[in-house]
Amino acid sequence: MATAFSQVSQKSIPKKGEYAGIVVVDGERYPPQVRKDMHELMLNFEVRDDDVVVVTYPKAGTHWMTEIVKSILADGDYEKAEKMFGIHPKPLEYFDTMIELEKIPRDQQRLIVTHIHEELLPKAVFNGKAKIVYVVRNPKDSVVSYFHFAQPFRYSEEFETWETFLQCFMSENMPGRSWFNFNSNYWKHRNKNNFYLTTYEDMRLNIRSIIEEIAAFLGKPTTKETLDKLVNIAAFSRMNKKFDGKLPKNSVPDKVREAIPFKILRKGQVGDWKNQFTVAQNEAFDKLYEEKMKGSSLKDRIKFEI
Repeated sequence: MATAFSQVSQKSIPKKGEYAGIVVVDGERYPPQVRKDMHELMLNFEVRDDDVVVVTYPKAGTHWMTEIVKSILADGDYEKAEKMFGIHPKPLEYFDTMIELEKIPRDQQRLIVTHIHEELLPKAVFNGKAKIVYVVRNPKDSVVSYFHFAQPFRYSEEFETWETFLQCFMSENMPGRSWFNFNSNYWKHRNKNNFYLTTYEDMRLNIRSIIEEIAAFLGKPTTKETLDKLVNIAAFSRMNKKFDGKLPKNSVPDKVREAIPFKILRKGQVGDWKNQFTVAQNEAFDKLYEEKMKGSSLKDRIKFEI
């Protein structure tokens, strides 16, 4: 298959009245950062035994968890972590990430970040290869955060207003799969030995405990001194400062980086959805949530406020 670049890899963010466009691959809708040959690349992507894969639905604490994991793997040495895994790892399915990851020498550990749905992630990941760190966030805060993040990128007309974005998010037509489909499918793997699951809300409640659990899961038990360093690295105020303004160089194409102010973290609050949803929207969402989550034990882990 001929090279199929993502729709935002060779040009800047579209101007007012223009849109980057949703990418359709084998009938599946994805954000415009995805290449049209992504499915083929994913099928041929080789998973290594020591890979660590951070999996989230978009805007579920992806960068927060990535910073934590890479710092744990570097024993709390943040400068070492940046050298080992880069400043801002791009999702596996975006741009040329898979090609770049395959070039990494085998004696160098890889940290992989992805929002790809469960059926498409290489099966070796679920057969004992690699370790998965998975974060789920309540859907109301997820959709609010996703809306404010995606709007400046001008993906498509349906992402232009809060009303139309929410309608898309609540449908099965959401690029990258619906929140319900995505998280329900990954939830099935929660009891596997190479699968660690936490929630964004639990991270906000007790980040120290979560870091300890992840370190043990990754085979990197921590001393009190190292744990203190990791907790400091994970401070949301520090994360917010690091990712404010423009992304670091080489994290995305230069034209994209220069096109717009880019704030990857927003408020980070649990329950901020109350400031965005109307009463009618909240009632409609609650009805859908009950329908989609009926009979699922995942529902017991979701917190809409803390």
